[in-house]
Amino acid sequence: SPHDQWFFANEVEMVHGDVQVPTIDLTNRELFDSHIQAIWLSCIRKELPTNIIELLAQEPHDNPSLSLKPEYREAFSSESVTKEALALARVIENRLAAELQSQRAPWYTRDYVEALIASAPAAFDAALDRWRNLYAATLKQLNDAHRIVQSAGSQKKDRDVASRTYADAKEQIDVLVNANNKNSDFYLYRYLASQGFLPGYSFPRLPVVAWIPKTHPRISGALRKSGTMISRPRFLALSEFGPRSLIYHEGRTFRVNRIKIRATSAEHVAAAGRLGTITAYICEQCGYGHFNDEAPDGDAINTCVHCGNVLAPETSIQELYRIDAVEAQQAERISVRDEERQRQGFDILTSYSFMPGADGSPGFARVRLEHDGESLGSFTYSTAAKIWRVNKGWRRRKDHGIYGFYINPLSGWWSSDGDPSSDPENESAPPADTVQKQRIVPYVSDFRNILIFSPTASLQGNRETMCTLKSALLRSMEQVFQVESAELAAELLPEGECPRNILVYEASEGGAGVLGRLAMDQDRAKVLSEIARRALALMHYENDPATNAWNEAERHCEAGCYQCLLSYYNQPEHDKINRRNTEVKAYLERLIRIEDPDFVADAPQAPTLPDDASPLGAFLAALRLR
Repeated sequence: SPHDQWFFANEVEMVHGDVQVPTIDLTNRELFDSHIQAIWLSCIRKELPTNIIELLAQEPHDNPSLSLKPEYREAFSSESVTKEALALARVIENRLAAELQSQRAPWYTRDYVEALIASAPAAFDAALDRWRNLYAATLKQLNDAHRIVQSAGSQKKDRDVASRTYADAKEQIDVLVNANNKNSDFYLYRYLASQGFLPGYSFPRLPVVAWIPKTHPRISGALRKSGTMISRPRFLALSEFGPRSLIYHEGRTFRVNRIKIRATSAEHVAAAGRLGTITAYICEQCGYGHFNDEAPDGDAINTCVHCGNVLAPETSIQELYRIDAVEAQQAERISVRDEERQRQGFDILTSYSFMPGADGSPGFARVRLEHDGESLGSFTYSTAAKIWRVNKGWRRRKDHGIYGFYINPLSGWWSSDGDPSSDPENESAPPADTVQKQRIVPYVSDFRNILIFSPTASLQGNRETMCTLKSALLRSMEQVFQVESAELAAELLPEGECPRNILVYEASEGGAGVLGRLAMDQDRAKVLSEIARRALALMHYENDPATNAWNEAERHCEAGCYQCLLSYYNQPEHDKINRRNTEVKAYLERLIRIEDPDFVADAPQAPTLPDDASPLGAFLAALRLR
């Protein structure tokens, strides 16, 4: 691996060097919340069942309310539990007093912990909503299939499909309600960790799950006794569990053929005939995403809140629908077209948005980079940003101006319409229906610490230059901060052939806290200078102390290799990366000198949050419960 190769080439670092203590962002709001909520949960004296269904009311039988049982609701709201949890949480709060400063943690107030513990019962209840949606959607699927099987007017083909659907739904319900095994995704404490209510470093937060049915002996030669659910981190699952994509599991191949329609969405379909979706406007200058998820029927957005650029109507992406769970069926045959589509994959767009501060304006800090009066660009840092990933369609689609995939909004079946590799003879058709198809654009989102790096204008707009600079800075940051390549990720924004910014975000659960050093630490100029110096060394350049010039090393590659800028994660950009790019080399040399005393930076201004007793503070406290 690149990790091992680097240490083999740098034995001193491996054996005799100083290894930095692993870092974690103690000011990460979600990390802080989950630990305080874990303290609150430990103070509850009533033993909790390991099966989620045992926490919830199951009446009426045909349409259970799935609300928390009164005995658990009473135990959660006990005043003694609140007092004990608050006393323990204050100890943690005092230990972190140096970290929880307004500049590093703008979300924190003196009453934050008290409000968090007071809202813990509601947060626990809300954490079960995803399970409720899965259960309700599966129960509806079971009842719908049963109705088709029992209908005398149904065709035999439809009854056969409904029978298989019924059996699948019954197995899925068994998985949801029988979770005594600690390795089950729906074991109570493991589930709460995956929902972010409890700390879960080993589990992806809010993963997308896929149902893999039991195998058919005619296809696989072996019968799986029961189906299973597999989960993936959301950003990965958007493509790996994308519409009609192939999943390779335990030596067999499955095709994603439908999504789980959320219970609220199913009600919306029944009333309006279409899934409830949102719209986004993506800034062509900086890649900032303006999503109307909070107010889908609100007014159109005309100006970018990050850079002030005017948003043209053609920058909008409509019919966005969040994906939470999918189902797959075993594929009988895989064609060459299937493999080619799988190889080329999906057209994924990445965007970001800042969460509002106390005054309602986006919360971020911008730092200018200057040396000798010359601008070297800027970077923007946010501790509470939302990253959006949008699946615009297959890369091989005919019209790249049309986004999304056709779906049956009632059943969730993906349509083969528009699929460049569809083969009618190799399809297991869904049940016949008269519901009009709807085109939707799948998306997922998550909160991350992010940094948007904007180099000088002379570098912007050239894809080779920006790809090379992005890879050089990212690989260098991994070494300077001593983090794994999976802990940091970077992408060019906006999409297309003229990128202007580099989006860097902490991909690990909870964040490593390394990006904050570039924005908040007093020695950020020195750190940035070291990153630039290490980047040039990675690109096979050596510094001549006599002339202070960076010259080619004796051993080097042509345009890139796995010892310098190439990695598994930037494979799609290998043809664009060129370590000999003179503009990138010159820019990094200028960044090295940024540690000089004439370094100028805008001091990040942290927003001042209101007291929760004020009207605005009360509103924000209520908003946190959502």
